[in-house]
Amino acid sequence: MSITITTEEELEYYLYLGFSGPYFEEFEISTYVYMKENPYLEANRWHANDHLSVVTVDCNTETGNPEYENGMFTLHQRMMWHMDGLELAEGTRTALAIWDEEYVELLGQIHPNVEAE
Repeated sequence: MSITITTEEELEYYLYLGFSGPYFEEFEISTYVYMKENPYLEANRWHANDHLSVVTVDCNTETGNPEYENGMFTLHQRMMWHMDGLELAEGTRTALAIWDEEYVELLGQIHPNVEAE
């Protein structure tokens, strides 16, 4: 099961519920970020800082080359969350707060001249 969240700024987040257990025990949240520069350099920089979210470069399955559309490469940012005994509301609030920090930090890394609101 999945849920799509669209913000007022028309950004989309995707929640995928319950991979190896019931949906209320774990979920993955993800989004796509677009950039003009070499996407591998940014993904590597992200992972060098031991973030909770993972950033991968979307690639064409036939060629293995990075997806490149409208002059932009696509990065896929995602984070798995396990409730680990937290109540559903508390665990979800915590996960979304962490996700928001991770997302804003990635945008700041990729687009340092754009201020986050």
